Amino acid sequence: MRTEMATGAFTKGIETVSKMGKELFLEFFKVYVIGMVFILLGVGIAMVLGAYLATGSPWMITAIAIAAGLFVMLIAAGIMTVPMNIVDEKISRAPVLGMMGNMKRNMLPAIAFYLIMMVIVLVFGYAPLFVAMEIGGPAFIAGYIYYYAAVFALGFIFQFGLLELVIARSGVLGSFGKSFDTVKKSFWETLIYYIGLFGVSVAATIVLLIVTLVLFLIPAILGIIVAGAANSQVLNIVLVILGIIYGVVLYTAYGAGMQAVVLPIQYHYWKAAREVR
Repeated sequence: MRTEMATGAFTKGIETVSKMGKELFLEFFKVYVIGMVFILLGVGIAMVLGAYLATGSPWMITAIAIAAGLFVMLIAAGIMTVPMNIVDEKISRAPVLGMMGNMKRNMLPAIAFYLIMMVIVLVFGYAPLFVAMEIGGPAFIAGYIYYYAAVFALGFIFQFGLLELVIARSGVLGSFGKSFDTVKKSFWETLIYYIGLFGVSVAATIVLLIVTLVLFLIPAILGIIVAGAANSQVLNIVLVILGIIYGVVLYTAYGAGMQAVVLPIQYHYWKAAREVR
């Protein structure tokens, strides 16, 4: 078993983070801000449509609102694949297309990829769970066990799909096949890497959440004190709006920070694993 393939990915990934972690974070943050704008836009469109069509059929209102929100959020998901291109450009000296160039290139294939992935999860994950819930009894518990096992298996098998899609340009369907082949050729090494990456992700999550909470709570407490002393309804509304904006910015920074830690490790392992014959 080639365990050095997994350990080497972590070593190289950590080296990459130590050398260019700040640079990656800033680049990722720019991308995530644009993606977050689209997510908020999707929520806003869904709410506006729901209010505008309030006199129509509840089912139609819900369907239109969900479709509009889902469409915009898929665009956001496509935008958020750009950090993979950024890592590739920084590490392998790939041609630099810039943020907008990569967004245009990734958008439609990424949306198609996510839609297919959603269908796969619905068919192999949610459909059996729904049947088990209808049956009830022991099948209900078995259905949930199966569902989580299926989601884990699908995530494990297709974990390199987006990297294949936006970096190797393997095509939408080809990316699923390439990811499956990579996992199959180095199953045990990939399992070790997957578990190790989960550990790194948990550690990074704890650290970044603590930092994020501290950065959020201090201004929030100060805002509450100021609002209480001023006793102004207008000021309260302004502070709430500013708090929401600040919270969204912090959440976006948290996401960018997580990717800056995890993505270089994923990239190095994927590059090594896909070369195995």
